[in-house]
Amino acid sequence: MVNKEVPCQRPTFYQYLDKATDIKQYKEGNFYYAVYEHSEEGSRIDINLGEYNLDSILMAHLIRPVSMLDIENVDIALFELGLIFENELKEYLLEARNNSTITVVQKDMRRLSTMIDCVVREGVVTKGHHLSTLREERNNRAHGKQPSIEERAVLFNKAHYLAELFIRYIAHFNKLKREIIEI
Repeated sequence: MVNKEVPCQRPTFYQYLDKATDIKQYKEGNFYYAVYEHSEEGSRIDINLGEYNLDSILMAHLIRPVSMLDIENVDIALFELGLIFENELKEYLLEARNNSTITVVQKDMRRLSTMIDCVVREGVVTKGHHLSTLREERNNRAHGKQPSIEERAVLFNKAHYLAELFIRYIAHFNKLKREIIEI
């Protein structure tokens, strides 16, 4: 699977894998596993929104959740990022449908999962698994129970990745929407 994504010789890959300090390797039965174990240092995650091509309205919406990326509020921050992500995707699809840029039928707009299926089907994004990860995270925050401090600590360890993934796709759909509007 890795060779499909990163073209390198197997010995080179295994050498890099051995040197990676956050990768734990183990054998279970006849299978070998490599698992990424990460522990976020510090009590706050900083993300530079200036790295993304965002309009001023979207920037203003993102400042609040990004400022809340700490262990106490990480669940709320990810919840808000999930809302913004869903809204940007929906707004993009509405513009695309209204301008016949891609084929968007009514059932594509029913739920986040069908909106994601639409953009994958239409080739707007190539990594549907990223969007599925974001959908699952948004659903966990929207429909799950309030996390304990221990659960927030675990969530905090993956929050940097999730927050940046949310913001990357929020910016992507916002850019596509603006391109349609400018046509």
